[in-house]
Amino acid sequence: MASDGTGTLWLYVNSNDTSRMNWAEIGVQPYLDAVDHPANLIATNVKNDLEGDFFFMDCGKSTETITSVTVQIYGTHATGKQLEVFVWNSSSWTSLGAEAMPSSWGWVNYTATTVLDTWAKIDAAKIYLKASATDTYNVDCARLQVEYNATS
Repeated sequence: MASDGTGTLWLYVNSNDTSRMNWAEIGVQPYLDAVDHPANLIATNVKNDLEGDFFFMDCGKSTETITSVTVQIYGTHATGKQLEVFVWNSSSWTSLGAEAMPSSWGWVNYTATTVLDTWAKIDAAKIYLKASATDTYNVDCARLQVEYNATS
């Protein structure tokens, strides 16, 4: 196969279910489909609160070679405490670890390349969030960034 270059997909949240509903939900479902705070977001100040499951748009890809996958969360925590993200890969849940949230609104990246290593897994992907501390977490958007090599 010859390479036609590289590409990037941004797959935003497009729905959520009620599997985990411990955070305050502000606005309308799916809450995390755009950077649009304060109209739509989720918030908590309780340690170990879970919120999800959030699903992403389908990718529309099948043959391109995936080079990296990142779950990106747009949010804030006043004192920079960690937020843990779990991802579903069509058969099991995996923690992507906990990352420090910015003290003002910003993006946090969680590497998911080994968990979401096929287009079928990316299309089945969903996430939930876990607050790792007290104090207020605010999350406004979630998306997958998928880097790939185009082929012909």
